[in-house]
Amino acid sequence: MYSPFSKPIHELDTKDLAILKDLPEGWFIEYKREMIEPEKIAKSVAAFANTDGGWLLFGIADPERTSEDEMFPGIPKTDAPINRQQIVQAVSQHINPIPYFYTRVLDGPCSDINLKEDFSIIAIQVPYSHRTPHIQHPDGVIYQRTSDHSDPVPQTDRFKLDLLWQRGEEVTENIRQWVAHDPEFTADERDSTYFRLLLMVDPWMPIPETWIKADRTKVKEILNSSAFGDKSNFFDIVHTYLEGYLCRDFSWGQPTHYGLTFQVFRNLSCELNVPLPILRQDYFVGSLNFEAGYAHREQYYHLLEKQNHTASKIVDLNVVSAYIGTVVDKYLKLLKFAQVSPAFRFKAKLLNASRVVPFIDSKVVIDYFETYGLPMIMHRDFEFPSGSGINSFFQIEEIENDKIADKQGTRVFIQFLRSLGIDITDHFEELVPEFLMCLLRATGEYNRLKSFREDREDENEDGTPTRL
Repeated sequence: MYSPFSKPIHELDTKDLAILKDLPEGWFIEYKREMIEPEKIAKSVAAFANTDGGWLLFGIADPERTSEDEMFPGIPKTDAPINRQQIVQAVSQHINPIPYFYTRVLDGPCSDINLKEDFSIIAIQVPYSHRTPHIQHPDGVIYQRTSDHSDPVPQTDRFKLDLLWQRGEEVTENIRQWVAHDPEFTADERDSTYFRLLLMVDPWMPIPETWIKADRTKVKEILNSSAFGDKSNFFDIVHTYLEGYLCRDFSWGQPTHYGLTFQVFRNLSCELNVPLPILRQDYFVGSLNFEAGYAHREQYYHLLEKQNHTASKIVDLNVVSAYIGTVVDKYLKLLKFAQVSPAFRFKAKLLNASRVVPFIDSKVVIDYFETYGLPMIMHRDFEFPSGSGINSFFQIEEIENDKIADKQGTRVFIQFLRSLGIDITDHFEELVPEFLMCLLRATGEYNRLKSFREDREDENEDGTPTRL
């Protein structure tokens, strides 16, 4: 969207308004010398949102109709807070759906624009909206910007009306395609089980300028950061590509394999794909001789025996807990960097998961299994919540807490487990630190297994293992 300023609205200073001296009213700029009625405020905001966005400025006169010395009379500084609230109420009460808009009060004195000490300017930025048409009620009129006016769109003008409806359909269709576009696997990978996590903010939110113009080096620093220590970062490489940023890990396979992948897109959505280890029951028998690694594998093994599992495929979801916690931490840091609310939505998918039994190294979870039995995933591809539209994503609300990443990551994982029939929501506070321990134990377990595999591969010519 067009802006006469070289900085975001929240960084504007009063002296930045001097550039408006040479900008008359038009498609993207509207001046109001004084406050106006709520209905007229809503009319202008809706018209900008329905067209290409723009700026509505109170306390400024049109430079084509007044002298430069009188262009910035301002509004009384004492009235500015009340006027700002009136603007918010005018938009919320007279426009449906409510468009995104941003306000800023710029106080005098400022000699650059001859604004006196006791006066202020109120600036409103209205971005280009995808959630159109924005309708002014109760009269039900749709306004669009035409040159320097806000004009109603005739109900008989099907071309303009269809274009407005089409904006929202494009967003909805893009989300449907994103959900449906699972990774492209090679023949060797098609039977492997993968966890896919999709995260996004409000899809109707305009992409903030702070993100569009973000320093790539700083973004990479966030993606390379580690929330719980070096072992939880997971990513060997972070680089930019056409659609955004790509993070990959090569620890558990060749670079050509579809390993652990985290993508951050230009629209501030992101996607995590994790190849999941499939364990056989004999793994739990052999691992009982080791002190390190998972803490509850013996209880889980006896549970398998008790429930007559003899050759089940077991999917290790401890790594999912670890990766979700790390990725949510990075995502919340990115949202803070982009100055966006930390509320977000998610959808989770399990691919190639038919007839597998979950394992989580948590006393709470395994006790749940003892009571209700071991669940089995019956579908090859499983998603939660079901569906592919905007409303099919689960909402994670904003919270205020020093350990926001821990809590939000745990919320995501608990809701995912709930979709598998593991309802442990009542144990949330207990599970926040417990899932963190799962992360650490999963790291220790797979470091041990990795060393074991390397020892097995390092054999003498006669086939006997090398003794260390």
